[in-house]
Amino acid sequence: FTRKWEGYVPQKRYALSLASNEWVLSLDADERITDELKNEIMNLKPDDLNGYKIRRKNFLMNKEITSCGWEKDFQLRLFKKDRTNLNDRLVHEKFIVDGKVGTLKNPMLHFTFSSFTDYFEKINKYTSLKAEELSKKKKKIGGWTIFSHTISAFFAFFFIRGGFKDGVYGLIISLLHSVSTMMNYIKLWELQNKK
Repeated sequence: FTRKWEGYVPQKRYALSLASNEWVLSLDADERITDELKNEIMNLKPDDLNGYKIRRKNFLMNKEITSCGWEKDFQLRLFKKDRTNLNDRLVHEKFIVDGKVGTLKNPMLHFTFSSFTDYFEKINKYTSLKAEELSKKKKKIGGWTIFSHTISAFFAFFFIRGGFKDGVYGLIISLLHSVSTMMNYIKLWELQNKK
């Protein structure tokens, strides 16, 4: 199926409307399921559950990242179609299930980006959407907000969430997270100060 791009949520809602089975497994283009996860899904007996979260193993340049909060990345991706909707966020949309949700044992694989060029193209798009989302809150920002959020983002990822444990990979992820945070707030500032 093809469809004119209208954003992440409209696209996923459209895809969900086309699903013909009771249960739906939603994967993004940069995600893969393992044989173990496939077998676990095929042998499920959901009883009173309407959805399942799946842990993502996140990779940077084919190295699994076990810090920066990436090791606790659980996503609701398997669910009953008629008991599920999406929130209205412009970026990093989430499925919302009406009812009980379980967690699967086996992870899926998430290859975050194939190159730094790819990352910066993706993050440029995401930060524009995030700035638009933040602008709806009508909270005026200035230089101090941009600076403090950028520094805090690095500190949180590298020190609090243990990025240092992944060596240079954790350092890179922490720096990239702080850059994307900075871009969010610079773009928000730009939206607020357009003449």
